[in-house]
Amino acid sequence: TFDWILENEMSDINKIDVITIDTEGGEENVLKEFKNKKLYPELFVLEQHFNNKFINNFMKSNDYILDKKIDYNYFYWRRNV
Repeated sequence: TFDWILENEMSDINKIDVITIDTEGGEENVLKEFKNKKLYPELFVLEQHFNNKFINNFMKSNDYILDKKIDYNYFYWRRNV
């Protein structure tokens, strides 16, 4: 998982600005495994070929707002919390 990579291979990272997820339909599974909230980025860019309710709910529940869509790329900015 991405969390495992951060904890075991990149443990010196304390801030992430941008994460782009393009896994050809696996974006929901990636987000489900992303549990390290302290390293949530300022901007998530997610490729979606259809409007996925899980992804939209996940982003909203983690204080992200959809800023724009360009083709299949959805840009979610983290609210200042």
